[in-house]
Amino acid sequence: MLGHRYVMAVIIVVGLLAAPSFAAAVRIIGEEFAEVDIASGRFVFDGPVTVTDDTVTIRGTRLIYLSEQELLQFVGEVTIEQDDTSVAGRDLTYDAATGEWTLDKPLMSTLPSGAVSPVYLSGARVNACPTLTVIDEAALTTCDPNQPGYYLASKRIEIHPGDRLVLYGVRFVESGLTLFYWPRITFSLKSRDWAESLSLPKLGYSSEEGWFVKTSFGYHGPGNQRGRFLVDYMQLLGWGFGVDHVLRTDAAGSESIYLYVQPNMKTEHTDLTLGLYGERALPGDLKLSGGSTFSTEYDDGENLWRHHELSLSQQRSNGSSELRYSDKRVTGAQTGYETYAVLSHVQRSADGWHLRLSADVDKQDMPDLPRRNLVGYRAELGRETANWSFDLTAEDLFNPELAKDEPTEEITWNRAQALPELKARIKRLHVFGREIPLSADFAWGRLTEDRPVFPTPVRVSTERMHVAAQTEFPQVDLGSWGRWQWNGFLARRIYGTGEKQWVAGARSTYRLPVSERLTLNADYRYEQSFGDLSPFRFDRVVDEEELRAAVQYNTANAGWRLSGGYDLFNKEPIDVIGSLRWQLKSGLNMQMQSAYSIADSSWVYTVATLQYIPSDSFSVQLGARYNMETKYAERVDAAFHWDLKGWRVSYAAIYDGIENEFDLGDFTITRDLGCRVIDLRFDQTRKEVWLEYRIPAFPAAAVKVGATEQHLMFDAKGWEEVLAIE
Repeated sequence: MLGHRYVMAVIIVVGLLAAPSFAAAVRIIGEEFAEVDIASGRFVFDGPVTVTDDTVTIRGTRLIYLSEQELLQFVGEVTIEQDDTSVAGRDLTYDAATGEWTLDKPLMSTLPSGAVSPVYLSGARVNACPTLTVIDEAALTTCDPNQPGYYLASKRIEIHPGDRLVLYGVRFVESGLTLFYWPRITFSLKSRDWAESLSLPKLGYSSEEGWFVKTSFGYHGPGNQRGRFLVDYMQLLGWGFGVDHVLRTDAAGSESIYLYVQPNMKTEHTDLTLGLYGERALPGDLKLSGGSTFSTEYDDGENLWRHHELSLSQQRSNGSSELRYSDKRVTGAQTGYETYAVLSHVQRSADGWHLRLSADVDKQDMPDLPRRNLVGYRAELGRETANWSFDLTAEDLFNPELAKDEPTEEITWNRAQALPELKARIKRLHVFGREIPLSADFAWGRLTEDRPVFPTPVRVSTERMHVAAQTEFPQVDLGSWGRWQWNGFLARRIYGTGEKQWVAGARSTYRLPVSERLTLNADYRYEQSFGDLSPFRFDRVVDEEELRAAVQYNTANAGWRLSGGYDLFNKEPIDVIGSLRWQLKSGLNMQMQSAYSIADSSWVYTVATLQYIPSDSFSVQLGARYNMETKYAERVDAAFHWDLKGWRVSYAAIYDGIENEFDLGDFTITRDLGCRVIDLRFDQTRKEVWLEYRIPAFPAAAVKVGATEQHLMFDAKGWEEVLAIE
């Protein structure tokens, strides 16, 4: 009986933040019985006393059990631990008859999902029953609870187990100063991250809004619903009001509604935004999500924007299916639409059969954007084994360049069709019982191509037969003479309009390590068509034959590489490119690359970077690309950071010399206070400045800022962009 009462106490106390799950065996370990009175039902243990089932553990210094009153008392210090949650306090009293209990001076710590450090909750006293826990004079923080740099102070906290945590009369205290006050804040205990229930005011400046203060106030109800009231003030636009309300969120899905009203002082028009969003898990592992947004604005007249999105997907062990649809329309002073849809289905069987279906729709008629009406599809049925494969395909595709607002290549064809096309491949050929490194391909199809010829488009349609053989030789180790590999192919194409064509190609690579530091490399590429010109443009071969060579030398502190070659097809030399890497001293590194055109007898470009990183707390990086033909810097990069006694100053910039503007300019002053971080940021490209308050314990809740699509040339991706490497 006594052990059962211990278990009841543990269940209720740990239920402050989570309901524990107990094993069958519970152990009670105590130093001694201080008092045993069977007649009165009074049992006293002097500690330390421990109750545990290896999942939940409770420790106290003195334990009193009154069996007649069904009352359990831990006198003095007491702690309860389960998984990543712990509770400490004094004088725990539990009434088994009513399920009510109290605990003085509680201090609870837990590690919620998404956090990297504990969350601490303290108070003056806890009063609880199985359905509700109340904490008076409470404080919530992720700092040291004994010396919190910041905390949420609440006169009263209500914990509804497994549902929500409600704070009344909340003050946000930073360094002893009350900065903000909320009458009520609700944290969902169903949420992945409690920090998403709290949003501090956002302060800043932008060229569109002027100085602004944006605030939100969370609420709970009715029922399990919750949301935020939005109240903003913008210097140039005026007040803005809104609500972001979650109607439902559970394992089956979620629904939410968003409403925002902006009486715009700049345009003297009331801008309105209404959004409806939802997700649902359906039977059969189906996932459905969608949303609709309606908004009004004034731009040379009133415009109404409508945007609808829908997504339905299913993932299976033998395939997948997905439907994505987006439709955006504007009516009023401006008119236009943009519709995009993708449908895909993949089905596979254990014996190698597969079915692949896909369809694309991309239609656009928007102001200041190119018009397009693109529809494409592909259906493929086939089978693949270890030795062979075949596919039967029906396809109608549009040129991908047509889907771009600014095409990067000349558009010589609009669409191509295969109705149908049969493809087969023999992966492994055997001669006299031995496998040889040769594969064979065969394809036949009825192909059609549309060309953008002015004023009347041209359509070409005919059959094409394609037969090819390809070698797949492994790399040959020549010992001290290096390593060599060669692959080649030969194809025959015959068209129904009478054209006949051979296509030959080869690739050869050679690498010779002259010494541990010096290496020679050679590369040969060849592809050429013979006979008649293909009647289609999408499958035409660009003849090429190039021989490239490079020599490189590397040590721990320095290295260089020199490459060049000859274009055998056009009978002209390929640009010579030289690269240099040099560590001038500890922390100081330099990289340079230059290209010289032998054909034009002139320098093409020079790229150089200088990096000084003496320690993790300080770095300066500079880089530039100079075009020697146009005589100006095409791009200049700069990055700087300095950490000093809790402060950090950083700057990153990319200057486009061609457009004479900054693509990236991010200046930040950071104050690191340990359990929280304050940033003052300035976006040079958008002319925006704002104050950002972050809690490092919840990195997923941090505000993401900056031009994320830009890459500094100091990383690998940046070098690829600067050198135009494909």
